[in-house]
Amino acid sequence: MGRALDTYSKNLPFEQAAQFRNLVIRNIEMQKYAGGYKPYHEEYAKNKLRKVGHLRFWILTGDMLGSILMVKTDRGWVVRFGGSLHSMKAHILEFGGVYAGRLHPARPVFGPTRTEFRLGVMKKSLKKVANRIRSIWRAK
Repeated sequence: MGRALDTYSKNLPFEQAAQFRNLVIRNIEMQKYAGGYKPYHEEYAKNKLRKVGHLRFWILTGDMLGSILMVKTDRGWVVRFGGSLHSMKAHILEFGGVYAGRLHPARPVFGPTRTEFRLGVMKKSLKKVANRIRSIWRAK
């Protein structure tokens, strides 16, 4: 039983990173937090709608969604954007800032998703680990 728990606990950081990555992507695709965002500048909105056919936040061509990666570091698994350009754009989208000569308001998705993850998914995972440990102790 102890080996099964060891294997489960070793896989848990990877599984949680994968779940967080999927939740970030789903929240962007579903525009979960867009209701609180400042609308696009009128000229940009017109151009975006003409070029890509939608006004969804965080999505232009889809390349940013595809660059959300899970990376193993010496401290564990992290979820981040691949490539410096995507990282910079994501930082501006999340916190606001100047890009291409224009001031962009913050339109956070990582922060709210991290809170959602911590209160939902992570809580369930920790409960599952506790139940697994409890069942091992009872079996002895």
